[in-house]
Parts: sequence; structure tokens; C-alpha cells
Amino acid sequence: MGLVTLNLPAPEQLRGRWAACAAICAARGRGGTCWADGPVWHFDDSGGNWAEVHHLGAGRAVLIGHDHEYSETYYGPAADVFGEDEADVLAAAPDWWRPVVERILDAKEYVGFVHGYDMDGWKRADYSAEDGFHSVGLPALSIEKTRESILAWAGSAPGRSGAIPSPDAVEALIAADGDVTEAHVSAVIGEGGRGAAAGAAAARKFLAALPCAATPPAPVGRPPEEARGDAGIRSAAIGCALSATGPGSRQGRFRRTRRRRGLEPGRFSSRPGRTVASLSVGGLSPTGRQMA
Repeated sequence: MGLVTLNLPAPEQLRGRWAACAAICAARGRGGTCWADGPVWHFDDSGGNWAEVHHLGAGRAVLIGHDHEYSETYYGPAADVFGEDEADVLAAAPDWWRPVVERILDAKEYVGFVHGYDMDGWKRADYSAEDGFHSVGLPALSIEKTRESILAWAGSAPGRSGAIPSPDAVEALIAADGDVTEAHVSAVIGEGGRGAAAGAAAARKFLAALPCAATPPAPVGRPPEEARGDAGIRSAAIGCALSATGPGSRQGRFRRTRRRRGLEPGRFSSRPGRTVASLSVGGLSPTGRQMA
């Protein structure tokens, strides 16, 4: 059994979107939701579900994460904890994927999915179990979801007075590709406070990890993503009317299902705030880092 090719954006396509989300999260006091720390880009939904890209150099990266509701791969210790059959998320994977997985497991986190990137694009092991990757809701996977998330986080900013950010401001923030200024952030959240400085600083941390050198051709089967301009912004704004913390949201589902999944205190969890050792280009860093 070989690896499965995935139709996902290359790291250099993810960076501008991820950095833009981090800018608005930090500006709104939600810095733990979306951030960069050296070679690691992190997203979590504040409900126990998360995804990270670890840049390894030499045109390689690993995308790893877990959804506490929908990851059914039960890799490693999760199979014993939940009494379920394990799906080998590293089957046929090259050796350079494994250190990232081991460090996450050592930090007492569950691993639901592991995707590896090199000059042939993104790949994962061949298994049929639901791994939770798409349900994590990583905004950077599409320009549309990135816009929608930015509007949701920025909509209640005091400087906006309830007004929707202009499409041009949102597009400029994303197009900055991590090289974000305070003016970029202020144009989205409005003037006032210290949020713009925090947002720009958070976004610029995504410049520390150089993305892979080239974008591989898109896999056959799905047309290239096209930006929808003003219409896309307005459509996304409609979706922002839904509450981010209501009973149907991921946070609401987390509160209802955490006990069902039987997480054991002191063992593995998927909560933000964990301490893990980061992976740096060329090897592991000797010290841990605190995930905000």
C-alpha cells in the first residue's frame, strides 16, 4: 500500500492566509487560536481541535493534528485508551515524518492525521478511517474560509462599530503574505487600542519559516481555487451572523461530547496550552515551548 496524494495548498499558499488569521486573532485578544513559533504554524478552534504545520527544511513539511470528535484513526496510545482499532497514519511514510509525530505523542497529545509535503505535494497514509482533518476547520485551506474567519473575528471589534470590513482591506491583509503592518490590521479591525500592533507582530512571525521552494502542479480532479472578490466577502459576511460559541458550534459540541470520548486526566488531551518541544530546521530544539 502506498501513499495517497492530497489536493491541498502548498505551504507558501497557506502562509498569507494563516498569517492574516493570526493577525486578527491576536488583535482581538485570541492569540492562542492561531500563531507561529519558529518553524511551527498552529491553529486550534478553542474547543480541543487543532492542526499544525512543522517546516523541516529541504522543501519538506509535516501537517499534523487531531479533532477530538471526528478523528477515528486512534493512532498510538489512543487505541488503548478508547479500546478501538488503530489506523496506521504512518504506513509507508518516509522516515522524516516520524519525529514530528513522536514529539506530539511525547507531549501527551492525540494524533488524528499526519500529512507530509515535499516537491511531489501533500500525501498521507492509505487508510479508510475518518481522520478528522477537514472537521478541524483550518481556515487557511481556502481563501473563502480565510475571509469568512477574518470577518467573524473582526466583526465585533470596537473600532468597527458593527461595520463589516471592506473587501479591499481583507484582501490586502491576506496578500501581505505575513509581511503585515499595523495599517493592514487597522484597516480590518478599525482604529484604536493596541490590537493592530499585536496583530502585525503575530503575522510577521510567519516569516521566520521559509516556505517550500516551489508549488507542485495541482492534482487532477478539482479546478484551481478562484478568488470571488467582493461577492465572496459579502457571502462570507452572511455566515458570520452565526454565533461562534452557540450550541451548534464546535465549542458547543466539545462541551457535549468530551465525556463521551473518555479523556483521562493526566494522560492524553487535546486542550490548548500544552508544552511540547518544537521541531526546528535540521533537528529538534533542545528546549520546550509553551503553546499559548
